[in-house]
Amino acid sequence: MILFLALLFIGTVYGICPTTKDNLLVCIKKLLDTDNNDEVTKEEIEGFLKTNTCLPPRYKHMLTGEQIVTICDTDNDKVLTIKDWDKPNSCLQKEEHQLYICRLCDMCVKEK
Repeated sequence: MILFLALLFIGTVYGICPTTKDNLLVCIKKLLDTDNNDEVTKEEIEGFLKTNTCLPPRYKHMLTGEQIVTICDTDNDKVLTIKDWDKPNSCLQKEEHQLYICRLCDMCVKEK
């Protein structure tokens, strides 16, 4: 449910991608929560980065699952959950991050 949160930090988003935070969370869960336990681990993020062709190659080498969990895990429990996204300084609170995730979800959900 959460990798793209950190991928948000990778670049600037151009254009408008209308969505809601809830829609982004559904997308992130679909892409990253491979065992459907409502937690995203660094291993799940790494698996996504290694196996999905929807991501431009440069993104796959810019961040790791460990970095994303470190950046986005607001309660320091080593997994990303919905609680991590609701905190004021979370990865999903900034508009530019939301737009970036929206664009990534648009690219990657089509493959799933």
